[in-house]
Amino acid sequence: MKTMIDIPTQDGTADAYLAHPDDGAPHPAVLLYMDAFGLRRHLNGMADRLASAGYTVLHLADRITAELYFGHADQDSTNPADQIARLDKTLTTAGVRHRAEIYPGAHHGFTRADTAMYSAEATDRHWTALLELLGRTL
Repeated sequence: MKTMIDIPTQDGTADAYLAHPDDGAPHPAVLLYMDAFGLRRHLNGMADRLASAGYTVLHLADRITAELYFGHADQDSTNPADQIARLDKTLTTAGVRHRAEIYPGAHHGFTRADTAMYSAEATDRHWTALLELLGRTL
């Protein structure tokens, strides 16, 4: 099932997209944060793909306590190696369970099939790692 939902906040209403399997059974939930471009068809498609793998997907949350996974593009000038190291150190110091990998040859936005930055190889690697994490932790 796929639907747009409204989440009331102190500053008004936040738009969100909810995707989950249609079988009526309970499923583990996954939070998918939007990027700088906001909710759009491509991001909804990513949520739909997770739902087809048996997960209920929400785009918004106010707090994260779950294990995290990061697939970093090595050709991303907006996220240089020192920033990746800083994120890793910060999460480690905070006691947050996480794993980060560098995807050689991938550019910022490599999962966005609707752009020139898309990399099928990096995207497949990312989905494999993501679904392994979800299968192991949810």
